[in-house]
Amino acid sequence: MDVTTIYALPVPVWVTCETLGGTYPTGYGKVRFDIVMPQDAPPTGAAPIVSGVEIPDPRDGELSQWTCKYGAFIPESLKPATTLQRVVVTNVEAPDDVTRSWNTADLQLAEVINDWFDRVRTWAEILTGQDLDPSHRVYDAEISGTGLTFIVPPHEGSLGMTLTAPSIRPVRPEEWQRILELVRDDTEPPLEELLSRDARPHTGEASTAARPSTPRQPLRWCCPAC
Repeated sequence: MDVTTIYALPVPVWVTCETLGGTYPTGYGKVRFDIVMPQDAPPTGAAPIVSGVEIPDPRDGELSQWTCKYGAFIPESLKPATTLQRVVVTNVEAPDDVTRSWNTADLQLAEVINDWFDRVRTWAEILTGQDLDPSHRVYDAEISGTGLTFIVPPHEGSLGMTLTAPSIRPVRPEEWQRILELVRDDTEPPLEELLSRDARPHTGEASTAARPSTPRQPLRWCCPAC
């Protein structure tokens, strides 16, 4: 059966805009499929082009955005870049389940897609140093003036907020293709890179594959009273 579906990534992945618009073969386990990237059309991207299938556009109000740019520090050589929010999954191939005739290609895809993304994000974290753990905060926020009650001059509440924006190394097209191939071929990352990746939230260091890294940098927002 023909299967084409839109997949919302559990965590946005930073990619260079050159990565958009392409089709990349991948898979997980015995299920094979293609990932079709959205078109580069700021600010929220445009629906991928899939032959013979009309993909609803998020600007029609049916879906959320395909891509989105957040506050981050990107190396000049890798600009422009954006976060990948959604992709199209198509050309799904799955083995016939002789014991469970109801277990069709769409159901088999549904069983593996989240594991597929977990493996994709692991490779992306190792290659670029991005933090794609759904349980981690993207931004650290610090309130200025906590505990102070000003009499002269009078102020109510906090005086400002400092957001620490991440320094991002987006995924290049050739890296994205390689990541999806590694996942399809069930290639595990080296153990030392996994350990380095897992230690980053505690040490602030990128993996050896992603170095050199740039520390997070502060962006300050002030209230009108400042």
